[in-house]
Amino acid sequence: MTIIYTRADSVLVGWIEDERAVGLYTAAYTIMLGLQILPWMIGTALVPVFARTHVTERDVFESAWHQGIRAVLVIAFPLSLLVSLLATPIMKQVFGPEFARGGAALAIVIWAGPLAGFNTIIAGVLRGARREAWLTSTAALGVLLNVGLNLWAIPVYGIAGAAATTVGTEILIALTLAALAIRNRVVPVPRGPYLGLALALAALAGVALGTRGLPLILTIPASLAVYAAVAILARVVSRCAGTPIGTSSGSTPNARSQTPEEPTASTPTVWRRASPPRRPWSSCCGPAARTRCRGVRSRSCAPPAGGSSSSCTSRRRPSPGEPG
Repeated sequence: MTIIYTRADSVLVGWIEDERAVGLYTAAYTIMLGLQILPWMIGTALVPVFARTHVTERDVFESAWHQGIRAVLVIAFPLSLLVSLLATPIMKQVFGPEFARGGAALAIVIWAGPLAGFNTIIAGVLRGARREAWLTSTAALGVLLNVGLNLWAIPVYGIAGAAATTVGTEILIALTLAALAIRNRVVPVPRGPYLGLALALAALAGVALGTRGLPLILTIPASLAVYAAVAILARVVSRCAGTPIGTSSGSTPNARSQTPEEPTASTPTVWRRASPPRRPWSSCCGPAARTRCRGVRSRSCAPPAGGSSSSCTSRRRPSPGEPG
């Protein structure tokens, strides 16, 4: 059903409008799909983490939820804002001057990228929590809403109406799934560096608008550089990169606990042969096994609780030529 409501707009544009409108909308949609890859990859990478940790590692499950949302916000939002502000120059640069009329549609539909990334994460959360039925019913609602709004918006507003309908459908699905997950305590309210992110996005918008008359090869890098600088100063990036995605703040990606035998960041790497397993006392040094005792060292035999070590555990079989 997801494919239906994400592609129904293109079909309806071709049915209601002319071929030129289809070409403009397809060009804008192609740019959105290209920028949607990053948030989609973040959400897809977290799906197995949610499925593995929902029952057994609740802290890791919630940590992956918070960090996934932050990653989508920090990566996808600045790209969408930059493309939205420079939509018309980007359409002219990528597809030619005749596609400049598609700038309005691109400025709107580009926001479907981060919303789709968020929906991928929340869908992974609900699948990990075995709530797939919620996804099916919400997708059915999205199909009905998308088709119904497109039938009204495209004749009135053209391809801009189709773009707005796509974004509106993604917003409805995101809010519905998030409300279901939070209300039923599948996940908590997502935490994030919202104030610092808002400052960084405002700086990006200021640079992009101030240098809009310059070539895109200068405007885009300058805007992203200012965004990165403000994000670092506001500690937006450090908060997202403090813990690897899929681990809790007090755990490491490796499930094995650090032992004195294993290397750490402050000690050199030293590999030691593991000691042989300690056998029960009765199997080597018990009263019924005296004949097997001579070839057994004391450290490989576990003495009985509260008992004293037998003299046979400290002896070994003498080697040839050695006095017994």
